[in-house]
Amino acid sequence: MDHNAQTVTLYAGIPYADTESDNVFNQGQAQIPTIFTVPNAATLPPYYFSVSNFQDSSLNGFDQSIIFGTNPGSGQIGTSTPDTGVPWWSNLTIVEDLPLIGTPPNVTFANTVTHKITFNLSENFNVESSDPDFPLDRTFSLQGKNPENPTAIADDTINIIQRGQPRCVFNSSASTYVISSSYLASNGVDLLFKANGSTPLAVYRQTETATAFASFYVPGAPGWAIGSPAVTSTGNSAEYNVHLNLEENFSGDTRRFKLAIYHATVSFTGQPTDPSTLPDTADEVIVEQEPANIVLQLNVSGNLPAQNFLNTIVGLVYNQVQYFDHQIFASGSVTHSYSVPVTHNGPTPIVDDVEYDSGGGGNFTTTTPAWVNADPTINSSGNVILNINQTNTGSNPRVIRFKIKHGGNQSVYQQLTIINTNV
Repeated sequence: MDHNAQTVTLYAGIPYADTESDNVFNQGQAQIPTIFTVPNAATLPPYYFSVSNFQDSSLNGFDQSIIFGTNPGSGQIGTSTPDTGVPWWSNLTIVEDLPLIGTPPNVTFANTVTHKITFNLSENFNVESSDPDFPLDRTFSLQGKNPENPTAIADDTINIIQRGQPRCVFNSSASTYVISSSYLASNGVDLLFKANGSTPLAVYRQTETATAFASFYVPGAPGWAIGSPAVTSTGNSAEYNVHLNLEENFSGDTRRFKLAIYHATVSFTGQPTDPSTLPDTADEVIVEQEPANIVLQLNVSGNLPAQNFLNTIVGLVYNQVQYFDHQIFASGSVTHSYSVPVTHNGPTPIVDDVEYDSGGGGNFTTTTPAWVNADPTINSSGNVILNINQTNTGSNPRVIRFKIKHGGNQSVYQQLTIINTNV
């Protein structure tokens, strides 16, 4: 049952020979129960009764009782003060329904229904004692037996569960969740929240966009999100985890998006509903991702072939970005094969801005000359690969220079310059 106040109607049936008109308790005579001889008796549903096995003829020959659940009290949302007693159900009645006219809803073997049970439920305001802002279900059991069953053992039991007020809320009351600069994409992000009812929904609702003058949120998922939020139960009561797969933040700036969660009863078309308009059945948090610490290092020293000499110039600045220029002086009397390891985080670095000067004088071109096998690349091991396949017999040095750019932020780079001296 949902949380609202309502009248509940149940239907039940026993063999007609065991109804009030042929009730061994009412008539004071022993009779053989005919349930075993009625055609198709095995398919007939039993009825509901009391574990105390008393007989009340006002209920048309059927016993009934209420067995209360473990949390029958109630309190207003936001308080932990329960009502005394069990005021939330009332007016339980059992009436004979012979002959049955029509087919009640959700009834199996409708032609065997002999009685109707009704009772009233008040609205459920149960809350957790440890978390007075979170509603709880409440329950009781209605048990029954055939009136010709002389034992105190029920023939059947039905549990009446009334759901708590719909609720969906993050465990943390903080409006912002911060992802630190040490975040790794392989780990993802996990946030806990609570929701009763069926499995809730989590969506990327809005993403922050920044300009030179202002920042504002626009509808849609962030471009650095990988897939959609994944909601799974933690196994704890009404608790869920939402897992986010996000790229590492190599942008150099803090970036933000709004993550919204919705109770299963909430539906919308188009853009997700603003959770602030659904204070009990939706919640939202701003996820703030700090810029990552960018790692990019060329391990040139100790990884050069023979007859190569290194000079590294540090503290160079281009377009407000600091970089190193690793200058290698390579003898022109021999060929050279380079394999320089690159230490980095994030995606594989990119080789870019490759230029050659084959005749000296600073006249660079992007055309690959015959004295190298191919433009420099980064192989699967993360090493910069380059081969100078011809000695320099000319009158001027030959020069190749290029940048190794960070795979997540190409404004961060290291420059490598190889000066192939003439013989």
